[in-house]
Amino acid sequence: MTAILPSDQSNIIERRLSEGRATQSEITHFLVVHYYATLHRLALSLLSQSEEAADVAQQTIIKAAAKIDQYQPGTNFKAWVFKIAVNEARMAIRRNQARQRLKNILTLGLQADSQPLPPEAQMILSERDRSIWKAVSELPTKQKLPVLLRYSFGLTDQEISEILEVPHGTVRSRLHNAHKKLFVMLAKQEVKGLR
Repeated sequence: MTAILPSDQSNIIERRLSEGRATQSEITHFLVVHYYATLHRLALSLLSQSEEAADVAQQTIIKAAAKIDQYQPGTNFKAWVFKIAVNEARMAIRRNQARQRLKNILTLGLQADSQPLPPEAQMILSERDRSIWKAVSELPTKQKLPVLLRYSFGLTDQEISEILEVPHGTVRSRLHNAHKKLFVMLAKQEVKGLR
């Protein structure tokens, strides 16, 4: 019995794909055996953490197997798989950056909250400001977090989108809905001068 070389195995998978006969388990097995180590090495070079690189390699294999119908037989299979891996690594990098920014923001917020304000600063806080922040604290978390990130920390919609891992339009929608709710809540409290 002769051993099947990776390029021969690739040709077999290519042929089965073009004939529409490759099963999901065959594709997954092929990807694990012939690509996992390379995908892990690629992800490790981009992420610098072995555990995250392993996650990216696994996600790449899962996505490639699930989206195999998008692969065009006869084109470069390796390049197609690598493109998925690079996109997965980029998403992991963005998630890490967003988590780090959120962690930094929350850490700063906790540090700021843990230090009592001097008496002069406490006097400066007007009844109106306390009413506004009380209303903000009563918002649902989905709306409260974008409001806090925007107005307490001065982040842009795009930055909030990255931190919360939601589309830019979702951030805008949540802010809009929060503004509407705040207006109603504050109107009930008879806070004057707000728009």
